[in-house]
Amino acid sequence: MPGLVGIIRSKTLPVLTPDVKNNPYAIAMKFPDESARLFDGELKLLLMDGAWHPRRLAYSNDVIAFALPGSLKIVDAIPLFELVEVVNMSDTDVVHTSPSIDEEESDSKSVKVNRTQKKSGDSNKVKFRHAVQLCTKTEGDGYNSGRQYIIQARNEQEHKKIIKDLTRLSKLATDKFLAKSQFEKAQEITRHYYKSTSFQIFVAVLIVANFAATATDAQLGPAGLDNSDGSKNGVGLFLQDLDSAFTAIFTVELLINMFAHWFMPFFSDMWCMFDLFIVSMSLISLGPVDLPASILRCLRAFRVLRLFARIKAVRQIISALSQSIVPVMNSFLIMGICTCIYSIMGVSFFRETAPDDFATFDRSFYAMFRVIAGETWVDSLRKTTEDGGLSMPDVCFVFSFIVIINWILLQVLCFNPIMHEKYISSFS
Repeated sequence: MPGLVGIIRSKTLPVLTPDVKNNPYAIAMKFPDESARLFDGELKLLLMDGAWHPRRLAYSNDVIAFALPGSLKIVDAIPLFELVEVVNMSDTDVVHTSPSIDEEESDSKSVKVNRTQKKSGDSNKVKFRHAVQLCTKTEGDGYNSGRQYIIQARNEQEHKKIIKDLTRLSKLATDKFLAKSQFEKAQEITRHYYKSTSFQIFVAVLIVANFAATATDAQLGPAGLDNSDGSKNGVGLFLQDLDSAFTAIFTVELLINMFAHWFMPFFSDMWCMFDLFIVSMSLISLGPVDLPASILRCLRAFRVLRLFARIKAVRQIISALSQSIVPVMNSFLIMGICTCIYSIMGVSFFRETAPDDFATFDRSFYAMFRVIAGETWVDSLRKTTEDGGLSMPDVCFVFSFIVIINWILLQVLCFNPIMHEKYISSFS
């Protein structure tokens, strides 16, 4: 016997970012992970056009999610902590009192419902014969907005499972949500607005503007910013006040970030710690410590790196590079060892004939590094002998170094398959 599920929703809240760990309503933005699904099946959903539409329904400990058949793209969702009642209804009239799920998501596989209109006053009632309905009601001022959903299960066993699970899960989810402190709820609201696109764009614009001001300061230099007596001129004072304003704004932004992600989410995040360092140094420069102008310019220039944390593609690249560090360092280690070996050989063979480059190990290593960097020859070594022939010891030494280091090891470093695998896997 088929089963029907009706879901009544309440007031819609603003669209939230999918941060399931920290935002209670973010669960409505993400289809439950496979490991978290307690039920996942294709049922039928009754829309306001009076037709049954296939829908994929899945629920976890936190949310009831709807998607199109075979898809993970969420169409609608109900946070379980807002369910206040689960009612089993059988062979009853169902009154349509609200709009349906977005009908643009419906498909051609809909099946019309047989309905019996006893009188004109019952024109909006649908009689479900030989069926069982489950009605789940939500809070009037919550995420859902009073719309009623009727969902047809495939069999009686499936219907009973849904009733039992939702009754239990809604109570657990509600108790968990109500147990949160006022501080946590304030954090969730702050986190939502802090992670909103508009706020992040605003901060990004400020970072770019601050970088432009820093570049202007570096371009003008003391000659364009100071008077003859060493005091700041009008442009210098403007840039100084502008830097103080940027520091104040970034301090407020950092405090908002700390409050929204306190404690471990903030201090375990590399970008948050970088923000904390840059802003702290900026505040120190305005306070008791008078830092040199060169250090201040460097600190201001580093602020633009905070922009990377707000661009997803850049974060992915940096994360990929960080995961590739180990294979890259292994390749550098091999190159370094080979360069040291050739440096020692250079001191042994050419200390007397080419003391400018091979008198000591450090000079020899520097000469070999210049060859790695692109120089084609070591100036103090001979290319030819007095009779016009090639100086074979010198030529073989440099030629073998170029072949081993530049042509082989450097190519392996640039096209290291392990490094590429780490880089690509970080994106997937």
